[in-house]
Amino acid sequence: MNSAMPLSVVVALSLAALGACSSESASETAAAGGGGSAGGDGGAGVTTASGQAPDLCADHDCHPEASCVPEPDAASGEPPFRCKCNSGWQGTGEVCNDIDECAGGTFDCHPSEVCANTPGGYDCVCPTGALPVDGGKGCERRFKAIATAMETTCATAEDGTLWCWGRGDSGANGQGSPADEPAMVQAGKSNSWIDTLRMGYLFGCGIKDYGALFCWGRNGHGQIGMGDTGKQYLPVVHDIDLDWLALGTGEGHACGIRSDSSLWCWGRGSSGQLGAGIANMGDATLPLQVGMNTDWTRVEAGHNSSCAVNAAGELWCWGSNGDGQLGIGSSDGDFADPVRVGADTDWSRVSMWQSTCALKTNGSLWCWGRNKYGQLGNGGTSEQTTPVAIAQGESWTVVSNAPQHSCGIKTDGTLWCWGRNSYRQCGQQDTTDLSTPTQVGTEDDWLSVDGGLYHSCGLKKDGSAHCWGAGEYGLGRGSSTSPWWEPVALNEAWTQFGGHLAHSCGVKADGTLWCVGDGSDSKLGVAEKYVDSPVQVGSETDWAFAAAGRSHSCALKTDGTLWCWGKNGDRQLGLTGGSTQATPQKVGSDSDWAAIATSERNSCAVKTGGTLWCWGDNNSGESASGSFTNFVEGVTQVGAGSDWARIETFFRHSCALKTDATLWCWGSNSAGQVGNDSTNSQASPTAVSTGSDVSDFSVGAYHSCATKTDGSLWCWGRNDRGQLGKKKIGQALVATQVGFDTDWTKVSVGAYHSCAMKSAGTIWCWGENGYGQLGDGSHTSTSTPTMVGSEKDWTDLLAIGDAVFATRGGSDHYVWGRNLYGQLGTGKAWLLPGPVVGPQDVP
Repeated sequence: MNSAMPLSVVVALSLAALGACSSESASETAAAGGGGSAGGDGGAGVTTASGQAPDLCADHDCHPEASCVPEPDAASGEPPFRCKCNSGWQGTGEVCNDIDECAGGTFDCHPSEVCANTPGGYDCVCPTGALPVDGGKGCERRFKAIATAMETTCATAEDGTLWCWGRGDSGANGQGSPADEPAMVQAGKSNSWIDTLRMGYLFGCGIKDYGALFCWGRNGHGQIGMGDTGKQYLPVVHDIDLDWLALGTGEGHACGIRSDSSLWCWGRGSSGQLGAGIANMGDATLPLQVGMNTDWTRVEAGHNSSCAVNAAGELWCWGSNGDGQLGIGSSDGDFADPVRVGADTDWSRVSMWQSTCALKTNGSLWCWGRNKYGQLGNGGTSEQTTPVAIAQGESWTVVSNAPQHSCGIKTDGTLWCWGRNSYRQCGQQDTTDLSTPTQVGTEDDWLSVDGGLYHSCGLKKDGSAHCWGAGEYGLGRGSSTSPWWEPVALNEAWTQFGGHLAHSCGVKADGTLWCVGDGSDSKLGVAEKYVDSPVQVGSETDWAFAAAGRSHSCALKTDGTLWCWGKNGDRQLGLTGGSTQATPQKVGSDSDWAAIATSERNSCAVKTGGTLWCWGDNNSGESASGSFTNFVEGVTQVGAGSDWARIETFFRHSCALKTDATLWCWGSNSAGQVGNDSTNSQASPTAVSTGSDVSDFSVGAYHSCATKTDGSLWCWGRNDRGQLGKKKIGQALVATQVGFDTDWTKVSVGAYHSCAMKSAGTIWCWGENGYGQLGDGSHTSTSTPTMVGSEKDWTDLLAIGDAVFATRGGSDHYVWGRNLYGQLGTGKAWLLPGPVVGPQDVP
């Protein structure tokens, strides 16, 4: 911890200072033979009859927390003395008052520590429910329960407070707003939450120590149980009853057990998941009792199903059974009344979504239902309609069944996960799906675990919280792991970068080719399915330019050859046949390629002679073949012109600039993104209304922008996120000027946001900002161009998907925005178990 000087030390130093005044100073002046008058304040150099130096400070009535100190007179040089308050105190010396460093803000505690004032100083201490870490330089909050579902996580701390982070739609974070929270933030002010906490799809419920049930978040089906369907941004009390004991939350419904062991469900009832005996009964906004039994001990709610265990150890399930998740030997129909799972009477707990896992009293683990990703852990991927023993001979204490993966804790405290691992939600270094339980790390101190859609969270026995997997909405790390909300330095010698929604590829100064992000469909050109730090593609050092599409990539070499790899189902690689290519493949034999652009499922390129070529998907005319066909197979020239200078494509439309500074677009035009005053898709290049003075341009998902030689900026197409820089229009079918400034030099637009650079070296962004792609440190969307930081030395700009790459000073590279797949290349996506960082206490 960081702390001022302790009181005992201050007092000791004060006494030492007094001693220095009464002995050392006096003896030194006596030795010098100085004269002076006797009595009074005891002038310097005076000796007593015994020859001893007098106590020069004896007549100074200093405060106990003050020292008598010499202060030479400027005129005579004689050293009179005065009282001076010690460090940490303030006043005249005769009177000293403690300085409250905490109130004055002069302390230097870690953000996770609390300042505690002490006499003459302060201490940096951990707040209640948190313990020191990192050698006392910070604190981690300690928790007693953690729950996650889909992309939102909440946890109750040992001090009874509730903390949430992640996706905030409909108030799922309990923060009072729909804002996403990448860092852990307290929900409300209460400190009476207990360890009974459950999260459903964008809503949560928890019980307080006096038995009250509180819920918050999405409520379109009445899953909050308040008698209405209005969303709740803060936890609200469920009803006036104070007798709730257990909870289960699902996709759109919830269930609970009261103190009399009766079972109740509420919310969506379309598949019988409320257990009320009525199939497709619709929604119930208030709790309905499930049967009349009063012997229930455990309950769980899944996607559209529910299960519960009674005191006799029987397991009963009801609701949707389309994936065999009820465990009754079939996968047919919905069941509006509880049906018993087998005849066993030793079930202890259950967890479910579209598959189900349960434990027996002997510690054995059993799973059944959907198994597409191996989430049942039985070594296969086939659906199971009755319970199947998993890892026989092993003993388990905890199991959590998430939408696509499962995790559990064994009696020895080790953590194991299995199922889908494409986002490393199973805590493994690679992204291979796991069909059998696989240990996460080597620790044996795990207490609980819960799985979301693409991430997992767990508690250790010391109360520390840990999360891993996709960081799309944050993993409670105290800063956004993905997205990055403000520019982050890449610190790599890149000469060029290209990216799409989920991956990026670039070329370094040494001519090597690197890719990063989602590696599905082999679009990274390497074997990995997911990497958050760039990996080299091959060993060649003659690469010049790279482009990334949705499921494929292409690049040019310095010799003018064109290479593509990844998915080829729509012939987007320019190769005949539809086979996926795992490594770069040479496209044709030409060596005069000058530019390449890749899109959703097609590609376009320009040759050194100015001819334009496209291939791949063409349902919306995006390959400019003159007609709307399924795809264009093989590299095909667009028209006969040889005056094309540059090409850009994204999603399903493209634009290209000619040497006469005219801009032409084609492809999908549902929002006017082609800019020809219509909404009809165009199968051939069509002149845009920008005239013949275009200097730069860029295309997004449904909009396009361009700068002119006079420095003006123009946009057209969809404006539902403010991406056109206009407040009151839904779309523009022709180019519309953004403001009136005439110092714009470059423009680059992403999927639903836009950025541009001014001649002063500043970058400005506007439009959708849910992933921090505007770089202003917030996630607030705006139609007004907003400056990124205060820097004025930006030299290049590239907006891709929901992110931005930019360069300062010609060589320093920065990124911000969406980083779900690690496509920003920061290497900081949290993919393996790592601690949730606790913020400073919220008063």
